[in-house]
Amino acid sequence: MKTILICLILIILFSSSASALDGSRKGFLLGGGFGISPNSKWSTAGNEKPGGGFDLFSNSKVHLSEYDEFGMGAAINLLLGYSWDGYDMIVLEGNFSVYDSRKYPLRIINQGFRGISWYRYYGDQGESTFTILGIGQYFFNLEGVFSDNKPKTGYLIGAGYQFAKHIQVAAYLNGGQTSFSDLEFGHQSLNVIVTAIAF
Repeated sequence: MKTILICLILIILFSSSASALDGSRKGFLLGGGFGISPNSKWSTAGNEKPGGGFDLFSNSKVHLSEYDEFGMGAAINLLLGYSWDGYDMIVLEGNFSVYDSRKYPLRIINQGFRGISWYRYYGDQGESTFTILGIGQYFFNLEGVFSDNKPKTGYLIGAGYQFAKHIQVAAYLNGGQTSFSDLEFGHQSLNVIVTAIAF
């Protein structure tokens, strides 16, 4: 977590002095933000295959609907992209949440979306509502339990407000699927993030 924070701060500091970033909401852009995830969840409910599942700690058979939980934690996003007209941005985005597992104490969960997002602004720079649509992969890691989940399809939708030249706030809903062994997982997160963007 500390590494992510340090990298994000360095990226924003160095990018703000780059000559390609002239201060208008056009051209190349780089950004990142922090916020809260009031509700992130994962589940295998409804995906049970014949023979049931297994508990990774006891190796005993369990009903797969027991593999689910939700929690509240931190939310982070990272953006790298391009705006050709000052109103439309296409970005590579990571949008994820990090929270403590209640089901497996002292273990951290991180899950989220990574892919291509389209940001559409509806007003002038510094005073504009906007919407977000994204498609890509979903990833999930429950430390020491489901650490090697395979990413599958993910989505991102959201809306927000740019209230200063380089600062905006948005609510994002991301979701998707991952898999681990013969288990199929469903995921969803609601993230509220304040983002700084250098352009």
